[in-house]
Amino acid sequence: MSIVRADQIELDRDALARVAERFGVRSLEPLGGFENLLFRSTDPLGVVVRITHSSRRPLEQITGEFEFVEHLASRGAAVVRPVHSIDGKLVEEWTTDDGAKLFVVAMTEAPGALKSPEKWTPSDNESYGRALGQLHAAARDFEPSDPSCRRPPWFGPQGEPGFGADPLRSRFDRLVERARALPAGGAELLIHQDAHHGNLHIAADGSMTLFDFDDCAYGSATHDLAICFFYRFYGAEELDLARTRAFTEPFLSGYTSVTPLPDDWPRGVDEFLSLREVELLFLTRALPKKRPIHLRFIEQAERNVRDDAPYVGLPASEWLSPPS
Repeated sequence: MSIVRADQIELDRDALARVAERFGVRSLEPLGGFENLLFRSTDPLGVVVRITHSSRRPLEQITGEFEFVEHLASRGAAVVRPVHSIDGKLVEEWTTDDGAKLFVVAMTEAPGALKSPEKWTPSDNESYGRALGQLHAAARDFEPSDPSCRRPPWFGPQGEPGFGADPLRSRFDRLVERARALPAGGAELLIHQDAHHGNLHIAADGSMTLFDFDDCAYGSATHDLAICFFYRFYGAEELDLARTRAFTEPFLSGYTSVTPLPDDWPRGVDEFLSLREVELLFLTRALPKKRPIHLRFIEQAERNVRDDAPYVGLPASEWLSPPS
């Protein structure tokens, strides 16, 4: 069965009102969404409602995701907090008039707003690392309520974007093999796997809140950290070491203030950067409209794939150093 995107989910006004009622809010306004349909409460409760078609995720995986987020929030991690329905459920099942099955969840709205990385301060960079460190520290003792709700590992069919016969598939498979052969390539820790600057809000007091755990999977701390670096350097025409370390050093300082770096750090970062590069190259090529930053990324990524070169042109060991 093909996956139903957010823009293919149809809910009339009455159905949306019933969804709002299930989570104790008066009404909802659309926030958009591509993979999931998102709404925000119009009353001052600050609730975001997410609707997922059953073709995208089974009930058990969504349950595991929100049990994980609730666990992180209970441990003081900088994440949104799930909102239970009026029946005390983390996930509500919903069947539309045409028989489609939807899964509905709700969470507190992250305070603050998105902030362009070009405007981030050293304090923001440090808070970012601290937020991810809190997540990893809290994740170590998480177990889902039922083994069936366990999220998948980062590797496997669910971990690639459907390459089909695209030649990028062979590159992706080789990178997965290389990454899995390293200590950093394991699947011992449930990670966010998409904790980039577009999935967090920064409040007026500088505090950060992470959201969008839809891709959470079992992986390693190194994997999650590499994703943060990938998007911070996305589309950069060249790697300026001074500017790079102006981000990485306070970021890692914040991270290590909460939890230590992996013993073999930074081994494995290059493989995970290249994996995300191949995935995003495949997806970006398919965009109907491409901005200059997309075109620049495609050009750089295709060159790296051809030459088997590191994501930013230099191995991580040359630009990534722990805090002094």
